[in-house]
Amino acid sequence: MSQIPNRRVQTRNPRNFTVKICHAVTEEVVGTGFVVSTDGKIVTCRHVVRDAIGYDNFTEGVIVNICFPQTKDPDLKNAIAKVTSLFAQADDDVVLLELESSFLPVEVTPAILATAQESEGNKFVSFGYRRLQDYQGLPARGEIVGYTELPANRILHTEPVMLSSEHIDSGMSGAAVLDQDRDRVIGIIAETWDSAGSAKDSKTAFAVDCLVLSLEPICLQIEGIFTEEIDTPIPPTEGQRTDETIETGMTQPKRLLDDMPAPLSAWVGREDLLQALSEAWLDPDYCIIGLIGFGGEGKTSIAARWLTELLHHPSLPQPDGVFWWDFNQKPYVDEFFSKVFESLDIREIDHNLLVSVDAKAEIIRSLKGRYLFILDGIEVVQHQSGDDYGLLTNKELCSFLRSFAEGNHQSFCLVTSRAPLLDLLDYTTYTEREVNPLSIQEGSTLLKKLGVKGKNAELEQVVKDWGGYALMLSLIAAYLNKRGGEVKRLRGIPAPATDESLEDRVQRILDYYDKNLKEAEREMLTVLSAFRLPVPLEEYTFRRAIFEGKTGAPGIPRPLRYDWIDRLFELIQKWCDRILKRNLSEYPRLDRKLQAPVDTLSHKVFKAMITRLIKTRVLRKDSQTVAYYSLQPLIRAHYLKEFTKSPHLFRQAHQRIAEYYLQISGPIPEQPRRENILPVLEAVHHLCQAQEFDQAWYIFGKHLIDKDGIYLLSNKLGAWDIERDLYLDFFPDQNFTQEPQVTRTITKATILHNTGLAFNNLGSPTNSKLLYERSIAKDRKREDWIQVGTTQRNLTYLYVDFGDLKSATTSIQQALSYLARSSNRADNKILEYRIIVTQASIDYLKGDMKSAGQSFQLAEDLLDEVEPDYLYLCTGIKIGYANYLRKLKQLDQAREVIAENLKICRRNYWLARISSCYRSLGDLCAEEQQHETAKQHYQEALKIIRNTAARGSLIKTLSARGRWGAKYMQDVETAQTDLTEALDYALSAGFCLYEADIRVGLAWMYYTRGDVPRAKEEAERARQMSEEMEYHWGQVDAMEVLEQVELASCQYRN
Repeated sequence: MSQIPNRRVQTRNPRNFTVKICHAVTEEVVGTGFVVSTDGKIVTCRHVVRDAIGYDNFTEGVIVNICFPQTKDPDLKNAIAKVTSLFAQADDDVVLLELESSFLPVEVTPAILATAQESEGNKFVSFGYRRLQDYQGLPARGEIVGYTELPANRILHTEPVMLSSEHIDSGMSGAAVLDQDRDRVIGIIAETWDSAGSAKDSKTAFAVDCLVLSLEPICLQIEGIFTEEIDTPIPPTEGQRTDETIETGMTQPKRLLDDMPAPLSAWVGREDLLQALSEAWLDPDYCIIGLIGFGGEGKTSIAARWLTELLHHPSLPQPDGVFWWDFNQKPYVDEFFSKVFESLDIREIDHNLLVSVDAKAEIIRSLKGRYLFILDGIEVVQHQSGDDYGLLTNKELCSFLRSFAEGNHQSFCLVTSRAPLLDLLDYTTYTEREVNPLSIQEGSTLLKKLGVKGKNAELEQVVKDWGGYALMLSLIAAYLNKRGGEVKRLRGIPAPATDESLEDRVQRILDYYDKNLKEAEREMLTVLSAFRLPVPLEEYTFRRAIFEGKTGAPGIPRPLRYDWIDRLFELIQKWCDRILKRNLSEYPRLDRKLQAPVDTLSHKVFKAMITRLIKTRVLRKDSQTVAYYSLQPLIRAHYLKEFTKSPHLFRQAHQRIAEYYLQISGPIPEQPRRENILPVLEAVHHLCQAQEFDQAWYIFGKHLIDKDGIYLLSNKLGAWDIERDLYLDFFPDQNFTQEPQVTRTITKATILHNTGLAFNNLGSPTNSKLLYERSIAKDRKREDWIQVGTTQRNLTYLYVDFGDLKSATTSIQQALSYLARSSNRADNKILEYRIIVTQASIDYLKGDMKSAGQSFQLAEDLLDEVEPDYLYLCTGIKIGYANYLRKLKQLDQAREVIAENLKICRRNYWLARISSCYRSLGDLCAEEQQHETAKQHYQEALKIIRNTAARGSLIKTLSARGRWGAKYMQDVETAQTDLTEALDYALSAGFCLYEADIRVGLAWMYYTRGDVPRAKEEAERARQMSEEMEYHWGQVDAMEVLEQVELASCQYRN
């Protein structure tokens, strides 16, 4: 595959200019529209407006409800528009709307319009609000077929544009047709052809040529034939490349195929999809392909089949390395990157510091050779509902894939998902294929290959009744094979309703299938359902620990006794078979042997059972290189549900699993990675499932908190997401509004506090506040004033993030009063120091520099009373002191404070604090006009914080670098990328203080771009917010922009 230097790699993303058109009363979505100008003009279909207002024959001035689904700004999400232009004397199905407020959300980029004259045969992409079961807001792809003749019964200004797409349906009306080759919107989707169930013309739809938008009375500016001269550059997104240079000493890499399932022995159909994958692999125009479909349709199996055929097909170009990653089993993105680069065997690179998306993408681009990445089950890290449906939840993975899609490398990526990859919608190097159910003929052929016997018509009727889902048909075959294989045996199971979900169909078949399982099979599947991760079934230590109970945990009682009598009966049957020369199949013999507990099976019988379960597709082997096994997710859900009906056995199994994980856990290094602590995490989880909450907390404290009280997950790794999930296991059904299920009140209060801290760091402060208040109530009842003061201080920072500085002042005073009640206050100078520094920080934010200075000095004096061995615990909050010194222009002293902090944080491997130090150094260098050094510090801060889940620290880092880029470097593209992402996070969390700072940065960005009115609006909004919050520096910074804007306006008038 050659590189792609001379073709368009990225187009505009239609989601960035698409809006919802909503009903005036019910607010339900009735259609789609798209933004065509920076002053708020919107195009949609006339019949969409009719459906929105409830009547036809409307005129100009009619009000329409608009929604901007992409913005996180609650003030701009819903808007009012009015009809300003329409064709009163013609039937062209378009109208022009205009927002009452011309202020567009920052996420919106207007479409660029052109005629359809040069688009015949080109590919197009669109986005609109058609519905697909529970999903609404989906992309559409297809081909622009060309013009059709004018219909006889309509008066139209231009000939309709015919489209071919299987995705266009009701709800897409008013959506833009983006020609991917020209990167211009050339039409408005107006209607789809109703083929009445016939395959003929079932993919046909029609659009209005954008040429009509240039006519009176609409009169929009339309580009004619696309030329390079009128092409405009696409702003880089968060995946943009930097000037990082990475030297990679490469040895021959090994393949990472541990997650790849073994290929299925019985295979039918899918030739079109396999061919499409091979064509994309061979086509230099494509970097990424997606296999999209519902669960159980065979996406993973298709990917495995294609890869197997590719690796055994010498005539096809072979990859130099293959990396398969299953996000269903391992959803943590940084673990994926770590494993990839470990497999690449890159010398001379510290993997602990290689955390930048840009750096990782640059390594991929610099590889000599062609590498194949298969990301399986990526829906785990995608939004599954709402306006963000289909978007990746992990910004780092999103940036990596977008950077990968930019090309300039030889590698290729295959992604499987239940949801479309909307983050890649604007790249021409990305294509996707839908995985649909098997056809009736293919489904009946699969049943035959799986051993089902019957007439063709009978087999075909099974496929018609149950659907062509590969998983569904495999389970039906497994059930029938247990009953002799005759298809007629299925008649005892009522056929599903046409609207019955796949999950319900699977549940029904498994209910019947389970009745025919032997004891060992049922025990195996039931116990496996309790595991979250693949397991090494064939390892002796695993079988001994789980099925023989050799770890000290209680064993699972056997429902059926297996002793020497059963063994004697088997020997007699074998002897009779030989005497009578009965040629029995292996299955009846194996069935007899499996009518026993798992721990009594010989190794040979145990392997035969595994082989049979794999053949029936109930069990899957997750690796061809290491014998790890798991259950298909829908099957696991069934057996787990059944397992929970036996609470006593369920708890015993989980306790035994926890003991197994503790047995295999090793020592945790000083600088841990997630895989180092994975066995302990699983042990804590399974102990909670076993209702052994006190033991689980003991294990948590023993392994995940060091001798100095430092939490490994949060303090060192910044893995707040994992820590939150672990704490939630201590609540009934992970419902944190209930009580933690531990015995001691002090432990309950600690879990409440720590869960709140995790939620806050993940950007969910509302949940944090409730948990903090409950923790404080418990500790007050115990009169543990030190812990009350600690939690109250964290609650204070929550008020600061909200921008409620009045409540923050009251809260920190309460913390001081709680501390004063403590009888051992003299032994808690560290907490007193922290509370006083917090008070100083609040005074600093309010602009009271005198009070802030007095408090900072008082805090520094307290350090003399802190034991030297504990001074390092005071480092993290000194960044606020450095910011105070920077505002006083005491830059050298500020640098000394930061350098001291950085040294201690590095020694203790506190990633988030290290990042904060680099961010502060960047601010300092920017103040001194040392911009190259500032750039390096900001880049380092962002590299590190990207590898954590600390949302607040990420917001501050993006905001700082974005403002610097806009104000000092005139780097509009980078600034917009950083500030837009930061604003998205801040609005989602309700962090108003951060929002004010970000809007100041946006104001500088617009000012640098030359959009003075927009700069003024953002600066004025930041000033008003800051004034309401009493945030002094927000007002100062906003006024600086406003003064510059006023100066520019005066110069313009003169």
